[in-house]
Amino acid sequence: MKRVIGLALLSLFLISACSSKNIYADMSFKDTCRATSGMWMKMQPTKDFVPTGAPACEGCMQRNGDHICDKETYLNALKK
Repeated sequence: MKRVIGLALLSLFLISACSSKNIYADMSFKDTCRATSGMWMKMQPTKDFVPTGAPACEGCMQRNGDHICDKETYLNALKK
């Protein structure tokens, strides 16, 4: 009985670990942008459609008006 419970807990742990893997880790930022329905373009970064004042960059435009220039920030924004 203890062995069955142990195997069940191990299985749950493995499933949890696999499901939390970043599915975009092996994709380029541009491909990640397109895969998440973003629009890839060169423009100034924006927050809620308002330019931040930073120089123009290649990045991903989200529906909420954020143009993000780096993948890590973009992935964090997707989690919100």
